[in-house]
Amino acid sequence: MKRESRFWWGQTDLAPVAVFRIVFGLLTFNWFWQLYPHLSQFFTDEGMFPRSSQVSFFPLHFTLLNIAGDWWQVAIVWVLALAAAAAMAVGFHTRTATILTFVLLGSFSLRNPMIGDASDQVFRASAFWLIFTAAGERYSVDALLRSQRGDPSSGSGWALPVRILEFQIAWIYLATGLEKMGGGLWRDGLAVFYSLQLEHTFARPWASALATNVDLTRVATQLTLVVELAFLPLVFIPAIRRLGRAVAVVGAAGLHLSIILFMNVGNFPFVMLAGLIPFLPADWVTAVVSKAPMPPALAALIARPRAVDPPRRGWVHAVGGAALLTLGLMIFSTSLPAYVAVSRPEPVDRGLEYGNLLQKWNMFAPDPATTDGWLRIPALLADGTRIDLATGAAPSDQPLYADPLYSRWTKVTEWIASGANVEYRQEYSRMYCRLRNLHPQPGQSPLVSFDLVYYERAIPRPGGQPEPPRAILLNSHHC
Repeated sequence: MKRESRFWWGQTDLAPVAVFRIVFGLLTFNWFWQLYPHLSQFFTDEGMFPRSSQVSFFPLHFTLLNIAGDWWQVAIVWVLALAAAAAMAVGFHTRTATILTFVLLGSFSLRNPMIGDASDQVFRASAFWLIFTAAGERYSVDALLRSQRGDPSSGSGWALPVRILEFQIAWIYLATGLEKMGGGLWRDGLAVFYSLQLEHTFARPWASALATNVDLTRVATQLTLVVELAFLPLVFIPAIRRLGRAVAVVGAAGLHLSIILFMNVGNFPFVMLAGLIPFLPADWVTAVVSKAPMPPALAALIARPRAVDPPRRGWVHAVGGAALLTLGLMIFSTSLPAYVAVSRPEPVDRGLEYGNLLQKWNMFAPDPATTDGWLRIPALLADGTRIDLATGAAPSDQPLYADPLYSRWTKVTEWIASGANVEYRQEYSRMYCRLRNLHPQPGQSPLVSFDLVYYERAIPRPGGQPEPPRAILLNSHHC
């Protein structure tokens, strides 16, 4: 019991969480950087989701981008986001930088829900819990400046916030596995069979060949569930914790590396791989970092901290810890699957939603999609020319495949094609008129009208015969 008390409430070596902060900061910088080519389409009033629509459809989504309607205004907030992520990565005013990063992650990811994916939730949740840790006490500019002032850091910090951050990562695995257990395809062993054939949306071109081996995909389906459901117990059960963490990290790393190899689901597998770092033994992390080649100035950042007596925890920490645990329980309860969901007072849910703290871990759950497709946009220009706005070439019904390096537009297409999101199609259609006709290029003919045509392809069951894709007219629009 004393050992468990120290594990949760005592001091812990901050080396793993500090390295996580660095890697997570770099990934967050890249998360923001990837948005740059599409700032107009995604976040301005001329894009697919003007601020008026954002406020109308999602009044409880707090976003700083509601003050920015033009491209240059969005760009200013975007530069601030890059600076905050970079400051978090190097550990300069770490807590302030992490708070800003969390707010800006929510501001961009919830400004336009059409582009959202599961990785956005992971980034927001990780940044939020990182705020409460002392991640800036090691491998940081803050630690170096503190040492130069004659007050070197001990390199240790309060364990509770670190454990809650760890629990958040582990909870993603468990909640996802529980969601999948509610679906028939995961229990039947066919989920990976279908997932690897989503070649027009999320699967790599070479993945469909693997999917034809039904026995292999059944094994992959079961292994996925085992890794997700076993991760949290392995990393927290006291009697097996050190060995369990090693097993859990290896299993989860294998899962995410295979996702990277066979599927394009954006930043999700990369940030989840980074999320494994806090579970590594501190002595391993310290040994690896100390052996890494680096200039002397950087080596000063990783010098072994001085030993100090652990601080005494008084009633302030007791109250703060209880509040932090209560907040964690409320947040984690929002992502329970429907069959074990618990209700909370409506003001609590509204507050969590406004704070960008609601969670839902249902990636490819309760069942993966059994259809995919592509969007064609045949259009008529003022000079009589007909083009496809999706490609810029002549209209065609030939299949289109998703960008292998970028998944945001695939998520937009998925959102627009869904029958549950009909009300968004008109605003999405207006985007093409605004972007082309308000800012015509020299010699460019104005856009007159176009159709949104989604070609839906059903994936046949094992041994079944493929059927021709079905053309679905989503919207006809006149500029």
